[in-house]
Amino acid sequence: MAQWQEVGPDVFYTTRWPVAVSDEELRWLEDKARVSSRGRARLCAHPDPEAWLHEMVICLARTSYVRPHRHQRPESAHIIRGAGDLVLFDEQGGVRKVLPLSDCGGGKAFFVRLAEPVYHTYVLKTDFLTFHETTLGPLDRALTEFAPWAPADAPSAAAFMERLRADLAAANRA
Repeated sequence: MAQWQEVGPDVFYTTRWPVAVSDEELRWLEDKARVSSRGRARLCAHPDPEAWLHEMVICLARTSYVRPHRHQRPESAHIIRGAGDLVLFDEQGGVRKVLPLSDCGGGKAFFVRLAEPVYHTYVLKTDFLTFHETTLGPLDRALTEFAPWAPADAPSAAAFMERLRADLAAANRA
């Protein structure tokens, strides 16, 4: 899409005003996430990393690993397409809460706001999960803390996610 310029791996900004995202762009974003080495892509509606409000449309492919992390700022997510679980963890990496999410009409919550720092990740139930995320800017990577008990690299991450999926499935059966 010509109106979106890639400014980093799988991160796209636009200078278009007003910023509007169509179904065609969501399909394009899924295609970008599908071929991304990280299994994700994002459209940034805010003008630059220094903006005081950050609004993004993020698409995660089922292959994506979102390392459990927490932020020192509130964030919210509104599910546009797909379904998955938002998994909240305690300090030691135990599952604290699982929030089933889906797009509007999917029978689950379609909006969530995390107002306090809590380790979290997404476990997808569909091939893609696309959501609108809002948080405060400017971008400060020091305000994102990755869980020390969660792997950072791909081989260990796959095993971690496999165990997490198995644990969630077992908890659902109990």
